[in-house]
Amino acid sequence: MVDMFLNEKELFEQMCTQIKINKSIGLYDGAYKAVELAMNLKNKG
Repeated sequence: MVDMFLNEKELFEQMCTQIKINKSIGLYDGAYKAVELAMNLKNKG
């Protein structure tokens, strides 16, 4: 994947654009959700 991102600039730009779009409409929270889930598991233990 890293090779693809380094050699295919359009693919990387398209993915970044889609992340921004998804974030703006509430479909993407990326690592925020992962951290939230991890903290909830930690607090239960």
